[in-house]
Amino acid sequence: MQKIIDDSLELAKKLQDSISSHLSEQEKAFHSKMQKLLNNPENKVMLIELMDRSFRCLDNKARFEMIEHVLDKYKSREIFSLFEKWLLMGFLSFGKMLPDMSVPFFVNKIRSDTKAMVLDQEESQLKERILKRKNEKIILNVNFIGEEVLGEEEANARFEKYSQALKSNYIQYISIKITTIFSQINILDFEYSKKEIVKRLDALYALALEEEKKQGMPKFINLDMEEFRDLELTVESFMESIAKFDLNAGIVLQAYIPDSYEYLKKLHAFSKERVLKGLKPIKIRFVKGANMESEETIASVKDWALPTFSNKQDTDSNYNKMLDFVLEGDNYKYIHIGAASHNIFEIAYVYTRIHAL
Repeated sequence: MQKIIDDSLELAKKLQDSISSHLSEQEKAFHSKMQKLLNNPENKVMLIELMDRSFRCLDNKARFEMIEHVLDKYKSREIFSLFEKWLLMGFLSFGKMLPDMSVPFFVNKIRSDTKAMVLDQEESQLKERILKRKNEKIILNVNFIGEEVLGEEEANARFEKYSQALKSNYIQYISIKITTIFSQINILDFEYSKKEIVKRLDALYALALEEEKKQGMPKFINLDMEEFRDLELTVESFMESIAKFDLNAGIVLQAYIPDSYEYLKKLHAFSKERVLKGLKPIKIRFVKGANMESEETIASVKDWALPTFSNKQDTDSNYNKMLDFVLEGDNYKYIHIGAASHNIFEIAYVYTRIHAL
């Protein structure tokens, strides 16, 4: 094990050195801004609230007032460059008089600053980026950003987006969530909710299989995990639906939820049974977790026990416990795994463990 650790540290250093040596000036400036977010939690809250309110309303006058309120509420300006501070000063001083000009400019500036992480949905730009990465032997996972849908009209619109993505001749891999394809999820009526979700998953998997044969290009649907309340429903719906198809598909498990380890064993047994029948294995992607603030808020308001680990060390331990299970004996032969982490040491460790098999 010590050799694994030493090799992981050496690989992490090589990766970090390579990354650092290839950073552009624009990327260095962006990293500096992100560091300021980490140093002061209030900066992160302000930026999230600012972005949320900037895109939520269509009326520019109302949007200006929302943005003005957020900037007045949080006085800190340390995350902004000198030029951006001048722009903000001008926006707050004169923007109210011409909101139809100032607000779109403000929003476009946000889009520009986040374009390295969030691609515009415009087809030409998306296609260009995907094909560029494909030439580099990288398949992009297309994840349509959006919140939990509030009605079936919105759910149908999102379903249509997923369908069009699968029908495109350049998108191979998409991520979906159960809360974006069905708006009336009720955990108390588990069977009804599962039936409706399975019906929609069936349609997407069938379309993926059809397009795969038609285009001669693999199609992959990944089912993202959301809050703890949706864990069992997501796993059960996934297994019931994908059992009908010989298709590449996957699901995400979050290590900060203790129950994820038991669901991993259940999904592995399911995948092993598929493989022994001659069907394709499922893919399971491990992540640390993405909804901690939401889980803490719900637990606090409802006076419930926190369903996640309360500290990072336990989450990291569970992540590696899940990895240990997959690499135990011949377990790895019956599933495909993906390891996602912002921690370069974690990525290096997973890579080293897998290549040591």
